Amino acid sequence: MDWYVASFFFLIFTYRLSQFYAIIKAKNLYKPNHQGDYGIALVWGPLTLAVILAPYDYLLRQESAGVGWIVLGSSFFIIATVIRGKSLADISKEFFFFHDKGAIIQIHTNGIYHHIRHPLYLSNIIFMLACATYFKSMLAFLAFLLGIAGVIVKTNLEEKALSSIYEDFNDYKLKTAKLLPRIY
Repeated sequence: MDWYVASFFFLIFTYRLSQFYAIIKAKNLYKPNHQGDYGIALVWGPLTLAVILAPYDYLLRQESAGVGWIVLGSSFFIIATVIRGKSLADISKEFFFFHDKGAIIQIHTNGIYHHIRHPLYLSNIIFMLACATYFKSMLAFLAFLLGIAGVIVKTNLEEKALSSIYEDFNDYKLKTAKLLPRIY
C-alpha cells in the first residue's frame, strides 16, 4: 500500500475516532438497534461506496490527483471530523439513531444544533466529498451525489415524523437550517 492510500485510510480512521471519542467522553456506551431502519442505507450505502470507490479509482488509474486535490480533500476530511465531533459532543449522552426502537427521542437545540438540524448528516456529506476530492475520483463523486439525495430523503422522513410527535419541532425548523445555515 502506498503513502497516498495509507494516508486516506488514516484520515478515515481519524474521522471515525472523533465519533468514538465523543461517545466515550460522554460515558455513553449506547449500542444502537438499527433493526427496521432501512432508511439508514440511503446514507450509509453511498458513504460506503465513496470510501471504496475513491481508492479503487486511484488504483485503476495509478495516477495521483495532485497536491491541490489532496489538500482540498484533506481539508474536507478535517471539516467533516470537526463537525461530527462537535455534533456528538453537543448531544453527548443522548446520542442515538433516529429510528432506534426504544430510544427516547429529544430535540436538541444547543451548540451546533442551534444553527443546523442535521449536522451529523452534514458531516457525512462532507466526508463523501472528501473521499471524492482526495483521489479526484469521478466514481466517488457519483457516490457523493447519491449520498446527497439519500440524506435529503432521510432527513425529510425524520422531520416528518418529528413534526407529528413534537409541536415545538415546527418552530425549531423555522429558526434553523436543515444542513447549511442561510442556504438549506
